[in-house]
Amino acid sequence: MIRLLLFIVLMTLSEIGSAQLVNEKDSTQTKRTHSAKKATLLSTALPGAGQIYNKKIWKAPIVWGGIGTCVYFAINNRQAFRLYKTEAFNRESNPNFISTLTYQNSPYANYLKNAPNTIMESEDLNDRLDKRKRWLDLSYFAAVAVYGLNIIDANVDAHLFDYDISPDISLRIAPSPVFITSPKAGLSFTLNF
Repeated sequence: MIRLLLFIVLMTLSEIGSAQLVNEKDSTQTKRTHSAKKATLLSTALPGAGQIYNKKIWKAPIVWGGIGTCVYFAINNRQAFRLYKTEAFNRESNPNFISTLTYQNSPYANYLKNAPNTIMESEDLNDRLDKRKRWLDLSYFAAVAVYGLNIIDANVDAHLFDYDISPDISLRIAPSPVFITSPKAGLSFTLNF
């Protein structure tokens, strides 16, 4: 008897996090509810997996594209930041250092028309170093924001997965008496779902 009760308790506890069976009006059919916890965990473990679980497959490439874009800019900004940081360190630590960093061979120089082939000034170098640090931080923040929105979207979609709106949505306005101190005329609003 104790073994049977223990078995029932363990089975019940194992079903808490997973989908539960819900009986419909017709007792011959059962349907499985959609688990918001599972969608959230899937989306946390692998971005986009929660959207696929929620059968919103078109959202997964958007999530992947957003995170991929943030990672691309983070890598690009990190490389430029390291280049400028190394250059600034070498200039400050060794007064005899001969710099080879020009405006033409700096990152994104090919976007500048007629970039001069002269050694980059220290002020310009420090400005670019600060700019790349800000952009790098912004790239990390954007990646975390896209990842968080991915999790929130999967959770909300999972909660609304089984939400059914009846075709009988109506608003009925009818006169009704209001009894506060004495009978008075009033309106009653009834919204049916």
